[in-house]
Amino acid sequence: MVLLVDVSGSMRGERVRTAAATVGALAAELERDDLAVVAFWSDAAVLSHLGQHVPPQRLLDTMLAIPAKGLTNIAFPQQVAARELARELARLGHGRLRRIRTYTDIAPALSAIFAS
Repeated sequence: MVLLVDVSGSMRGERVRTAAATVGALAAELERDDLAVVAFWSDAAVLSHLGQHVPPQRLLDTMLAIPAKGLTNIAFPQQVAARELARELARLGHGRLRRIRTYTDIAPALSAIFAS
């Protein structure tokens, strides 16, 4: 699974803290799964690669250290995620996608993923 997390200028304050807390909680819950995390703004940064275990607290701390800045460029992190997933998707052929548009979409999306 690859999480793409917006840390652009529109995510300042409470929004970026909510996103960081969500990533930390997901990383803890998915500790035994392959998880990659990509933070993005005008650019993108891979915070953890598939197959690389990064402690949830370190992911949270790293996200909070990234200044919320720049414009939202969704295309670039999707390309980064596609590269991360290329070998997993080819091998497994299974994927789940839940779109998160606002913070109120997080809980229902997580419930749907974990119920699958």
